[in-house]
Amino acid sequence: MERAILYLVLFLLLIAFTLTLVAAAYFYARYHHLRGEVERLARDRAQTLFQQWRDQHEAEIRRIAREEAQAEFQKKEADLYAEFQKREEQIRNEAVERSRAVQRGQVMEHVFPFLMDLNPEDVRYLGSPVDWIVFRGLRNEEDEKVEILLVEAKTGRASLNDRQQRLRQAVQEGRVQVKWWTARLERVERGIEEVRPKKGRQGITFRVYVEEAGEERSLWLNAGGKSGLSGGKGDASL
Repeated sequence: MERAILYLVLFLLLIAFTLTLVAAAYFYARYHHLRGEVERLARDRAQTLFQQWRDQHEAEIRRIAREEAQAEFQKKEADLYAEFQKREEQIRNEAVERSRAVQRGQVMEHVFPFLMDLNPEDVRYLGSPVDWIVFRGLRNEEDEKVEILLVEAKTGRASLNDRQQRLRQAVQEGRVQVKWWTARLERVERGIEEVRPKKGRQGITFRVYVEEAGEERSLWLNAGGKSGLSGGKGDASL
């Protein structure tokens, strides 16, 4: 009898424990469901409130955004204008400096022969690729030696350009020659058709002969402005 009662009590306890687990699972699931529903309702409510607030303050938001954009634009415009003024001032200063350099160069052109103790008659101004070519001692009949100088005057930190450096290198490496050309001018009386176009032209034709190292070349000239070149063994008009 006592054993039957014990079994009954254990059975009831098992049923109670099972019911407790089922109830706990149910309430746990219900809790999560209600929690998710509350969160969804809260999000929907927050979104609804935000939409209402945005609709009510949309004009204000646009005004603030427009003012911020305008302020940013004005700031960039002011920065660009300041940069422009700075660059303009820099360009103006550079132009003034270049003008001063040109003026100094022009002054040097006139005073150079006297500063270098040269006879002004021995100095010839070229300008390009160098400023002067000097035939030192050419006018002095007592001085048998004549010295030829290529002179370039630089002011400030200016350096030789590429052409001047090539010229200096050619002189330093001895790539210097002396050539004398002999030329004569003859008026063409006959055979003008050989150098004329088919339609012919008006004016007087001359032929200039230039001889160099035993080779003769000729250039024909016409008062009408036409010209041609011939050389070597045959004539070839251009």
